[in-house]
Amino acid sequence: MTKDEAVTQYLATVSAISPEWETVSPTEDGGDEEGEGGGGGVGPTVSRLADQEEELAEEEKTVFDWCKEGREDRLRSHLTPNNINNRDNEGMTLLHWACDRGRLNIVELLATRGADINSQDDDKQTPLHYASSCDQVDVVTYLLSKGADPSIKDCDDLTPAQVAGDPSTRQLFHTLSDQ
Repeated sequence: MTKDEAVTQYLATVSAISPEWETVSPTEDGGDEEGEGGGGGVGPTVSRLADQEEELAEEEKTVFDWCKEGREDRLRSHLTPNNINNRDNEGMTLLHWACDRGRLNIVELLATRGADINSQDDDKQTPLHYASSCDQVDVVTYLLSKGADPSIKDCDDLTPAQVAGDPSTRQLFHTLSDQ
């Protein structure tokens, strides 16, 4: 599938799920009227759509659900050395999900609790790949400051710098290599 075909398919899927996505008006803080991130393709993105399944009852949720939702309070009370590096069905860890969603507070929590900062998913992507491809600049900066390895390549032989979509994200890696 070409990049253009993938974009077309993605936009069709988003339109089917949320037909009003193109008409949401950004607020002054960059979010929309429903408290979501800014639209129009500007700013950070996520690489994975949220599950479109029925809402789970709180007692049915796992650390993965709380991580995706940004529920730092629930994660703090349920993280253990035994589950912090667990993987989902795609090999993603909690840190992958937090980086994908741009949840810096959760990335910091996971890193301080001992999450493997260079863990690789089934496609050999690290949390740094996710933060970079979603242009989560604050998360990329934090991961690099904590020793994330920017030279790790994924299954397509790409580094985190090579998957960055935004010039400001790519610039972080160039600045690092110049030092």
